Amino acid sequence: MQCRDRPGIITERLPDGNNAMIFNGLLESDEIRNWVNLEKQQQATTAYIDRLLKLGKLDETQRYLEQETGRYASLLDLLSDPDTGVSVKLGISALLEDKTGTEVLQRELFPRLIELANHNDQNIRGDACYFLGLSQNPLALPALNEKLQDTSPDVREIAQEAIEQIELNQ
Repeated sequence: MQCRDRPGIITERLPDGNNAMIFNGLLESDEIRNWVNLEKQQQATTAYIDRLLKLGKLDETQRYLEQETGRYASLLDLLSDPDTGVSVKLGISALLEDKTGTEVLQRELFPRLIELANHNDQNIRGDACYFLGLSQNPLALPALNEKLQDTSPDVREIAQEAIEQIELNQ
């Protein structure tokens, strides 16, 4: 770990595979220790993305996601957590809307989105249906058709819109 001190600012670079997580600003020593411990776990990527999105750093988050295959899965870890805040969910939506019809949604995240479409939380089911629509993957149609019978009217509506979007792009 490299540390560079400047008046009032500490920049920490924590190794993350071939790249580094970069923290600018004042961090308490306990917070630095927490990030170092998290870095050793798989949760580090998800926690780092959560932090970036809470700070509104969408471009920086996008660059971080693009650096290494598989990082987009962390967005679904956040999406599947009912405690994820609105600002983070909005960031996730913006990031995934930018991936409409791409391999990220059609293949990389697709199996997990199908799984999340059956989550206990209706908001998570609705989000999953929305992103399945953005995938433009016709293989999502059976799962989305099933959601037309969901107990939540919001999920049913989102599933219908997702079906229409996929059918429009076939």
